[in-house]
Amino acid sequence: MTQFRNFIDERYQRHLQHHLLQKHKKIVLYFIFGGTAAFVDLAVYLALFNYFNVTAVISTLVSISMATIIGFFLNALINFRVNDRLVLRFISYAAVSGVGMVISSVMLYVLHDMQGFDGNVIKVISLPVIFLVQYILNSRISFRKSRDE
Repeated sequence: MTQFRNFIDERYQRHLQHHLLQKHKKIVLYFIFGGTAAFVDLAVYLALFNYFNVTAVISTLVSISMATIIGFFLNALINFRVNDRLVLRFISYAAVSGVGMVISSVMLYVLHDMQGFDGNVIKVISLPVIFLVQYILNSRISFRKSRDE
């Protein structure tokens, strides 16, 4: 994992030298890793909803669960560089993802199931809202450094 972390650091240093980006490295990496998780979320959702005819809410529950696992490991090990209490941190991260899951599910239920808007559009619209809420909660709860550090 250290080699992978060093590889990411080298690429980050080379491509993102601007001072402002250096100052906000954690949020930039969170955005990149969040984008990766969001891609998994959206791809799984679209496949389940459009090709397997799974309901919008069930599709989003499955897709967010898969994205949560990917997002946690990328952020824990590379971005926030925490490897202590991983089980507790994952539970915290999963709870924060649960908040995002509720937001997404409610938006889909109200806007797609009840109002008839396109479920694909509502899913895409929900992603920035969820990103912001989850970044704030994860950076302050799931990945905060222990008092010993």
